[in-house]
Parts: sequence; structure tokens; C-alpha cells
Amino acid sequence: SIAWVIRDSQSSSILATQFALRRVFLHKGVEIPVLQLCDAFVHPHHRGKGFFLRILREIAESMPALGFAFAITFANENSAPAFRKLERMHELFTSQ
Repeated sequence: SIAWVIRDSQSSSILATQFALRRVFLHKGVEIPVLQLCDAFVHPHHRGKGFFLRILREIAESMPALGFAFAITFANENSAPAFRKLERMHELFTSQ
């Protein structure tokens, strides 16, 4: 598994995290590496400050270097607004 973490620069407290699992999809005999976004957490005192969106952007930027073709997730009522704010979400989360 992989984790992204945002910490407070002064106290080193964790403000937000996103965990992901490595998956492999098989398409016409070809293995495609996929990142499955799982549990995310933003500290209650820091919600609404853009930390989740920041993590999503960091994930999208790092995916090609990590060897992932794309990411999958299942948004809920808490995470859906951040996904809606991403411009060109498909392009951000697809390295091909």
C-alpha cells in the first residue's frame, strides 16, 4: 500500500492522509497497473481548507513516476466535492 500525508509544518501533526492499494487489471492479456484510492482522512479542525484536493493533485502528479496507468476510487458525499473541483479529472488521473 501507499500513503500520502500532509503534516503541519510547525507541529508535524497529521492534517490529512490518503491511502491507496496497488492493483493490476488484465485487459486483452496485458497487465495494467492501477492505483485504488482507499481511505482518506482530513482532521476535523482542518476540513474545508483544500487538503484533500491537494492530496489528489499530488497523487495525480506522482502516478506516472510510480508506474500507474490510472487510479480508481469510489467517492462518497464527503469526497465527491473535491473530485468535482478537479479540472479535467480524467486527464489528471490518466497518464496515457
